[in-house]
Amino acid sequence: MKRHGYIPKSKATGIRPENIELRERVRQLRREGKYYKEIYEEVGYISRYTLRTWCKGIPKPPNPGNTNAPWNKGKGRVKKNKPLTCERCGFIAKIPAQIDCHHKDYNHDNNDADNIEYICSNCHRLEHHLA
Repeated sequence: MKRHGYIPKSKATGIRPENIELRERVRQLRREGKYYKEIYEEVGYISRYTLRTWCKGIPKPPNPGNTNAPWNKGKGRVKKNKPLTCERCGFIAKIPAQIDCHHKDYNHDNNDADNIEYICSNCHRLEHHLA
């Protein structure tokens, strides 16, 4: 029994015939490195669920601000070798978030091992606000 106004979906793709072209356009934009917000602006309204489903299997574009930022280079390698203790007061941290990375010369671009000091949040606050 056919319902009134029902448009059958394609058995091969699982989507309506008029949306196949739109899906290919969305997938092409994602392959070009566009973020979801940019795709929304270009193709018009499309649900987030549909967008994620159509883009499944296409790798995410790289995040421009996180991994290769100059303030992230060098610190991780030094911190892996350091214990979770404050170098000034001897506080022993239970979690890594309790230890801050302090640049002795206040230059955040200088990530040399001898310029970085691992101190607790309290000592770091005292250093910057009372110095």
